[in-house]
Amino acid sequence: MTRITKRDNISSAQKYIENNLSEDLSIAKLARYVSVSPFHFQRLFLRDLGESVSGYIRCRRLERAAMILTSDSEASLIDTALDCGFGSHSAFSKAFKQHFGMTPSQFSKGALTHLSESPQDSRPFLKTLNTNNVDMDVDFVELPTLWFQYKEQIGVHDGVFFPDKDAMTRDLITLSAESDQGIISICGGYRTSPKAFTDDSAIGSYGGLFSKKPTNNWSNKIEVIQAGKWAIFPHFGQFEDLHMTWNKIYRNWLPSKKLSMKPGWALETYLAIDDTSKASAQIYIPLEK
Repeated sequence: MTRITKRDNISSAQKYIENNLSEDLSIAKLARYVSVSPFHFQRLFLRDLGESVSGYIRCRRLERAAMILTSDSEASLIDTALDCGFGSHSAFSKAFKQHFGMTPSQFSKGALTHLSESPQDSRPFLKTLNTNNVDMDVDFVELPTLWFQYKEQIGVHDGVFFPDKDAMTRDLITLSAESDQGIISICGGYRTSPKAFTDDSAIGSYGGLFSKKPTNNWSNKIEVIQAGKWAIFPHFGQFEDLHMTWNKIYRNWLPSKKLSMKPGWALETYLAIDDTSKASAQIYIPLEK
């Protein structure tokens, strides 16, 4: 077996899972797909995503089922169960109730309004996990009021916003050249999370963080980022793998530490570095007091 060390192997496994949720997704099969041993695959998956292979697949299947039941009033429970990889109606109902606290039938009758804790939450079906008490490098800082000047891009594919990285880079270089001395960092920003691994309606934003309101003409979209406490996490590896670090923070680290993310913008700053042993980005999570 080839020993893998790069995150793109786990990203490939994620893509395979997403495209085959109705099929058999055994650990042995997925490990063969990325050409590693089952033991090594499970260890890498846990390291990069902060959750077990089986737990991740189960959550993704149930999230898809929830989306089907709320978007298609004619969807039958057995068809939904089979489409989401459950072998029987009873297995589906048991897993669904354990995950969401209600049966699929109860859910399909308007449970969406009870599940979404915030009207801004575009992914109310995602349930955070607290199974491994994940440890991550993190700094806690109090940040002053900042300004985020940004442009929007629609759609996320295979967990990746901003697929045309070269075009975005050129645009950000223009922003840096046009800006006054108030710019702190180029960055991306998100007010809500995608509905799924691929979501054509998801909105991602990119631009710059400023210590004072920018006066350039790069974009007329400017938001005030309120002062407060933030948790800052380093991301190691390619920008295309940032969703793995986000997954680990949101689904595991926050609940394991019993912390809550404050509504509003979450940010990621991009570091222009040549040494790949150092962080290539930092993720900023606003925390509730």
